[in-house]
Amino acid sequence: MQAKPTQTAQQSTGSHRETGLYLAGGWHAGEGEMDVRNPADGSVLGRVATAGQASLDAAVHAAQVAQRNWAQTRPLHRTRLLREAAAIVRAHAQELALLDARDSGNPFNGMLFDVELGATLMEFFAGLATEVKGETLPMGGGGLNYVQRVPLGVVFVIAPWNYPYLTAVNTVVPALMAGNAVILKHAAQTLLVGERF
Repeated sequence: MQAKPTQTAQQSTGSHRETGLYLAGGWHAGEGEMDVRNPADGSVLGRVATAGQASLDAAVHAAQVAQRNWAQTRPLHRTRLLREAAAIVRAHAQELALLDARDSGNPFNGMLFDVELGATLMEFFAGLATEVKGETLPMGGGGLNYVQRVPLGVVFVIAPWNYPYLTAVNTVVPALMAGNAVILKHAAQTLLVGERF
């Protein structure tokens, strides 16, 4: 589940987007809103929707439904999708780095490095999709025992305030690569980059 900024935050990023909580492939109203503040001076960067119990329940249900299909997605198809996502990240690197810098108070150049590193990590994890292998053990008498790696299910990720984008990549992408659905929650201090991730 992701929070989208309201018009105030959209103005700060220079683009217009839907607002609310993103779940089940669409935008939904949250149970409220909260300010996103610049950590350097406390000024309001924008407002984002907040999720209560009803939104959390809806996100879990949507992730469980999505999990059934995603777990059946062939590893090479997951690889292709994650590599496409890395290309999209690279195409929007400046915007993501600016959001990350405004959100966390870190220097822009450092955040640009993190965005580029994140795209590289996405490609790396995408390449591991065909490396998730089981084991076969001969048990004698013609019998074999085997271990089959299967997705765990819905994974809940909480990204911290200090490196919100890079930590999200390092946790969300491997889970997706392994065939799991993911619910992502960013720290309350760094919600703008989460809405783009």
